[in-house]
Amino acid sequence: MDEPITPRKGCDYSKAFENFVSTEDGNDDVVGLVAYALYKQAIREEALRSGEPPSPIQRDPSQTMVRTYRAAAEQSLTKIVQIAIEASTPDIQRSSILNSIDAAVVEIKGHTTSRTDFGYALFTNIFAWIITLAAASLILVLADRPAVEQTLANAADRMTSEPAHSK
Repeated sequence: MDEPITPRKGCDYSKAFENFVSTEDGNDDVVGLVAYALYKQAIREEALRSGEPPSPIQRDPSQTMVRTYRAAAEQSLTKIVQIAIEASTPDIQRSSILNSIDAAVVEIKGHTTSRTDFGYALFTNIFAWIITLAAASLILVLADRPAVEQTLANAADRMTSEPAHSK
């Protein structure tokens, strides 16, 4: 990790950066950097308007001023993030829909493949063949029997012929 830069003794410099930007945890303090930029922009505009260089008070801003600029920086960053989210929402939704479609296609292909593989097709065909044989056998057995009309006619003939035999 880099060592912090320390000013030489007797060197007077602005403490504004240290007041706005926290470098203690090693992470980039984006809010502090934006707050510092907003602060420097305001100092520049004041210097251009008044024609005077920054005062010593401006070179070492108060905690109230730091909090104010940090709050403004947070608002600006929040607005930028919201705009980015709104701009990317249609792409995210489209991507989500395409991922769902891809998942459905994979599921359908898997289902179709499992239903059309050799083992499943063989089992289905053998089962259908057995059902067909059973149905055909039933039809042949029923076809070999006499029709209802024929059975009634035979029964009627037997009834009429029996009294003749009994005499």
